[in-house]
Amino acid sequence: DFYIGATGNNANTGTAASPWALTALASKGAQIAGKRVGLLDGVYTITSNGQVLLDISGAHGATAKAVNARQAVITTNNNGVYPSNVPGAPIALLVNSNNFTFDGLKITDLAGHGIGIQSATNTTILNCEISNIRTSRNSGQADSNCGGVYFFTQSIVKNGVLIENCLF
Repeated sequence: DFYIGATGNNANTGTAASPWALTALASKGAQIAGKRVGLLDGVYTITSNGQVLLDISGAHGATAKAVNARQAVITTNNNGVYPSNVPGAPIALLVNSNNFTFDGLKITDLAGHGIGIQSATNTTILNCEISNIRTSRNSGQADSNCGGVYFFTQSIVKNGVLIENCLF
């Protein structure tokens, strides 16, 4: 098992005492594949500077699980509004890893999408809370194509997505 902390650093060892940063879900995909990654209690703020905020690729079979249910809070610094120059709504957590599981996370107060599922099969979202997802650009223009969980194509749903015991 590995651990991620709100004030973690990817140069750390990934233990509970020396956790990685949230970006380890993207940067250490091969290392965490097939493992459980515990998210320690805290607020994880993803810097919103583009469309995809955290691309989870190569972490096949991994589980990102809050150590204490809904006490690992993922949000952005965009205050519910995303830049008008971004071509589409930002995605906080983009899944491109097969058999990936989110368990017990709270994703809140962001503009765009909480979780985007792109080229992944068998994605599982358990015991999560996904709330206060907004759809506004800086220009005041609303984007009606936003949501807590976003599927890039209908074929993804056919490839196995389980959402269970979640609050929206």
